[in-house]
Amino acid sequence: MEIEFVGFKGLPIEQLKEPFDDLMSQLAQGLEITSLKNIIIAEDFKTELFKFQKSKGLREECTENEVGVAGGKVVSYFQNGELEICIFLHQAVFGLLFSEKSEDVLNGI
Repeated sequence: MEIEFVGFKGLPIEQLKEPFDDLMSQLAQGLEITSLKNIIIAEDFKTELFKFQKSKGLREECTENEVGVAGGKVVSYFQNGELEICIFLHQAVFGLLFSEKSEDVLNGI
């Protein structure tokens, strides 16, 4: 599984990559998640999600209404006959995972 930060030029959010890796390792213990290929945290959630969906030949979609845009999205697709999964997280949702450790980092976003 690869964790990617997209679009955070000059911002210190990547300092949270190691704690996020640790969290994911703890959560994954005992789970079968071999299909999970990527977790993408994007500054421009909707744009990056749509680019990814388009690159996989999928319909470009996410929840968006008067309340706001989705905080995350699981995208399932087949690559070479195998199920693959990519999780997109909105930067605000990602920040909530580390509210104690990331207060200063997130204030800069």
